[in-house]
Amino acid sequence: MSGAPVPFVEYVGFLDAALEFGLQLEDGVKELIDNSVDAGAKNIQIILDKRSNVQDQTTGVVRDDVIRIYVVDDGCGIPATIEESGTGIEYAGLPFVLSFGGRSADFINAGNQQRIGRFGWGLSATVACLAHETGQGIIWTKQLQDSAWRSCRFHYPTLLQNQQQLSEEPGSPPLLPPDFSTGTIVMIDCVDADRTRLKPLQQALVKHAGRTYRHRLNESDTNITVTTLSEGKWENAQHSKVEISDPL
Repeated sequence: MSGAPVPFVEYVGFLDAALEFGLQLEDGVKELIDNSVDAGAKNIQIILDKRSNVQDQTTGVVRDDVIRIYVVDDGCGIPATIEESGTGIEYAGLPFVLSFGGRSADFINAGNQQRIGRFGWGLSATVACLAHETGQGIIWTKQLQDSAWRSCRFHYPTLLQNQQQLSEEPGSPPLLPPDFSTGTIVMIDCVDADRTRLKPLQQALVKHAGRTYRHRLNESDTNITVTTLSEGKWENAQHSKVEISDPL
C-alpha cells in the first residue's frame, strides 16, 4: 500500500490510556453514525450481532459473549492516501483516519473540504474503548474509483508487537448488506460489553437517530436502519427503520 506508516498513538503509554476514555457501547455507535452522516451517506445500516465462540485470528483465544457491531454506509469513503498539512507527507488513508496522532490534513468529501486528524478522536476513541484489550476493530472502505476494498485493523496485542503501527491491507468485509458496493464499514468486536441485550440497544439507537437526524431524514433521501442478528445469520435479521421522532 502507498503512503507512510502511521502509529495509532505517538507513544506506548498513551495506548493503554486510550482504552480507558470511558466511552460506552451506545455512545460509541452514535459516534460512528455521526461519521457516516459527515461522509455524506444516503444509506446507513447499523448491525448488532450477538456471538459466541469467536476466535481471535492472531492469538487463537476463543471468546464468548461478544457483541459485534457493524456500521455500514454508502458515503464518500476514505482516500487511499492523505497528505499531512504543513509537511506534505502522504500517509495511507485508513491508518491516518484511525490514528490518534496530532496530525491534521484536508481532503475533499462530497465536494467539500474537510479537516481530519487534529483532535478528531471520535473514531479512534470509539474503536479503542469498545474493542479494548480483548476485542478488535476493523475498517473497510471503497471509493468509487477504487477497484477493491481496503482495510485497517485495531488489535491491541498486535499494536504492542508492532510499535503501535497501523497497517492498511486489501480485503473485503465479511458482511456486506444488499445495495452497498462502496462506502465505509466499521466492525467492532466488544467482549463482555456493558450492554448485552440487543433489542433495547436497537430501540435506543432508533430513538436517538430519529431525533438527532430528524431534519436530515425529512429534507433528504437519507435512510438509517438498525438491524439485530444472531451469530451472523442474515436470514434471521430484524430490521428497524429510523423514522422522524419529535425531541420534545
